[in-house]
Amino acid sequence: MMLNEFVNRNLLQKNLISFPDVCPYEGLSVKRLCEKYSILEPDVELPLMIDNGSGYAAQSHRIDLWEQANNSLIHVVTETAYWGDKQHLTEKTFKPIVLQQPFILQSCRGSLEYLRRYGFRTFGDFWDESYDDCDDQTRTSKIGQLLEDLNGLSQKEKASLQKALSNTVWWNHQWFYGEMFERLLWDELQAMMKQWK
Repeated sequence: MMLNEFVNRNLLQKNLISFPDVCPYEGLSVKRLCEKYSILEPDVELPLMIDNGSGYAAQSHRIDLWEQANNSLIHVVTETAYWGDKQHLTEKTFKPIVLQQPFILQSCRGSLEYLRRYGFRTFGDFWDESYDDCDDQTRTSKIGQLLEDLNGLSQKEKASLQKALSNTVWWNHQWFYGEMFERLLWDELQAMMKQWK
């Protein structure tokens, strides 16, 4: 669905996008995935790679692509879970935080709110994050519209936005590596372990 948004909104030309020709998780081609999930097949030649074919799509746990991150305004995170009400964040969400990038999160409804409950800041002061409240059928389209709007900014506007985002990006990076976030996770783990006894 997100790839369709990139293709249909002409966002492939000025953006760094990786997308394999075969899903590394399901082992299916894009054509078969589109059939399985009743999604229109995007009109694009695959694979799309921003990393010279190092297998990045299957190694999302790696913190690399520093040069690409430095040349990007926003990191679009396509999380593992999208459908339903599951609250599930993986290393994919935390990668732009470690890379010190602002992000848009394509995940289950309420994922930005879930992330904020952990003390992270999102970017609702800078763009419309109401996509986080949209249902599964419209959330990706809303993200696509947001990306199209951001892509349409002038270089001067993008530079100004990047500067304005820097305090939030800095906060998230510091919070991720900080003692308070670690303590919060440790307390949460201990509470879960008590429930399992």
